[in-house]
Parts: sequence; C-alpha cells; structure tokens
Amino acid sequence: MRLQLRDIRRIVTTFLSVFNEIDIKSLTEDQPKKFPVAGRPNDFISVEYRTSSGLKKSYTRSPTISYNIFGGGVPLEVRINRYENYTHIIVKTAAGLFPGYKLFAIDPYSNIVQYKKIPTTKKSRIRQRLKELLVQENFIPVS
Repeated sequence: MRLQLRDIRRIVTTFLSVFNEIDIKSLTEDQPKKFPVAGRPNDFISVEYRTSSGLKKSYTRSPTISYNIFGGGVPLEVRINRYENYTHIIVKTAAGLFPGYKLFAIDPYSNIVQYKKIPTTKKSRIRQRLKELLVQENFIPVS
C-alpha cells in the first residue's frame, strides 16, 4: 500500500487518540494490547514489548506502539527505550523524507521508511513530535 500524506495524517490522528489513553509508565511485558480502529476493520493499534538493542543495555525489552494495517504493514511505530531515555518514531510515506528524519529503508510499495530519534520518553514530548507530522508540507526527495 502506497501511503500518501493524507493517509499519514489520518493514521497519526488515530494513533494520537489511542496514544493519549495509554499510560506508558504502567505498561508491562505481560500485557500486550490491541485497539481496533473505528471504521477501518483491517487496522488496529498494538502495544507490546519488543527487544531493542542499545548502547548501555543490550537487548532490553521496551514498549512499542504500532499502527497496523492487515496486509499493508506498519506505517507508524513508536519505540520507547526507557533504559536509555530515547524514543524512535518510525513512519512510512511515499511523499519523501520528513525534515529531521533519516532514511531507514524503502518498502515493497516504494514507501520511504524513516525514523527520528528523540532524546526523551516523556509522553508529552512524543505527542508533540507526532503532531508535527500532521502539519508538515515540505519533504526531502529521495532518489
């Protein structure tokens, strides 16, 4: 699925509505959760712990919140590394690179998989960075 800017805006808006309800500090490894997306039967948001490798503690388990599209992949993901106090925001779009994001890969649909590392695990700061995706108009082309 090729993801246009309007798709990303809809996904980020939906993601934020669920993200606002999640208590990040109380997430535990034994409580994976799925939240259905209203009006989109193939979409859901998942909250689970995944292994993340960092510099200070190798292969720690950290909360990951993902927007999932059945048959279309994961267009938006937030990985929170509480042990090293940073968060990765990973987003896909065919529009180009968001300013401040780094190219990670190109998916089979020619979407640019990109990420931004922010030096915080605070929910308010993560939310602020996600909201920036809603107003972005300028992209860096990738050839």
